Amino acid sequence: ALNSGWLGACKALTAIAPVDGFVGTAILHHVHTNMDSVLRQLHDYLPVGGKLVFIAPNVYNPACCLIHYLPALRNWRRLDPAERAFSKRFIEKKLKAAGFGEIRVDFKDFLVPFIPLSLVKPVVFIGDIVEGLPLLKMLSQSIFISAAKT
Repeated sequence: ALNSGWLGACKALTAIAPVDGFVGTAILHHVHTNMDSVLRQLHDYLPVGGKLVFIAPNVYNPACCLIHYLPALRNWRRLDPAERAFSKRFIEKKLKAAGFGEIRVDFKDFLVPFIPLSLVKPVVFIGDIVEGLPLLKMLSQSIFISAAKT
């Protein structure tokens, strides 16, 4: 349902007027099982130079990995069968195969959902530091994805 509704909205939008890009938060992991098709369609909807910018769950984050790949936690969170966190390498390959260039995928954001308000500022402060550390940054909550139709 998400695929047809979301992509249908993208197609309808581009039929009304040209778009420069698509931006989304927590969308791509819902279309994991048919990512190739989704990315090709988005590529088709964009003009040359058009951009994609997405934020997605990072499979290397322990919480994301457990929630997305452990059946008991998948059931508890009521995840859709097609919903999966993925890696930087996975999305880079998929974007390249769909014809995108200028691909950039960065590890960002250690602020997890449901964190107590009193901990938000300390977590953001510490997260900013950890994002600068080569191996530890791979444990971030999210991956920030950008690419362009070249």
